[in-house]
Amino acid sequence: TDPDFVDYITSFDFCFLSETFTLPSFDFSIYFREFIVLHSPGVKLSRMGHVSGGCVLLIRKCLSDYVHIIDTKYENIICAKLSRELFGSDKDVMFIGLYNHPANSVFYNSKDYDCTLELLEQFILSLMEGGDDDVHYLIGGDFNARLGDWCLNGGVNVFDVDDDDDDEVTSYTRKTQDDVTNAFGKILIQFCSMFQLLPLNGLMKKGFDGNFTYFSERGNSTIDFFLSSFDFVSHVKSL
Repeated sequence: TDPDFVDYITSFDFCFLSETFTLPSFDFSIYFREFIVLHSPGVKLSRMGHVSGGCVLLIRKCLSDYVHIIDTKYENIICAKLSRELFGSDKDVMFIGLYNHPANSVFYNSKDYDCTLELLEQFILSLMEGGDDDVHYLIGGDFNARLGDWCLNGGVNVFDVDDDDDDEVTSYTRKTQDDVTNAFGKILIQFCSMFQLLPLNGLMKKGFDGNFTYFSERGNSTIDFFLSSFDFVSHVKSL
């Protein structure tokens, strides 16, 4: 309902919002009339508690011809396949947005999984098995995962890829204000390694900051990320 917020959001063609606290009945079209709305609603974890989780992807309607919506069938995971024509890339881009509830959240009490990243892995593998195996990936959201010193300059460095700009092998390294790795962070590291994804946060070659994304009285952390396929990084201009 904040007009400044709505004005800012509608300045983009695509926008993913994570942890929206919105129920299925929430009508995003009231505020975003020019956008296609993909909504994964939040849930109430107790009768008296507030709504938890939820996410939404907004896509400007005039770009609908370049977008194929993918039904994930999973809570808190939204996906759309974006045409390569939008980016001038050699492949289409599979955008995935998610919200991952924190470890030990009561959200998982009624689930057969302990981390939404497990579902994300299953979903991507199902896409590959279904024929969508030759795409770039761009994945963003609140992961509630802390990567610590993984892939830092002078630390663990697993990313050696061909660089299109200068035709030589370049090490992609990160900087970060958050030096802690938590349990979900370890899962996210394995996930990135499996699908050859690079965290854009703190990517030194691009000059992207690795600042904290969450602030509280108990401490600060970096738990929100954008991940990109190696060979799509050259198309990413800002973070």
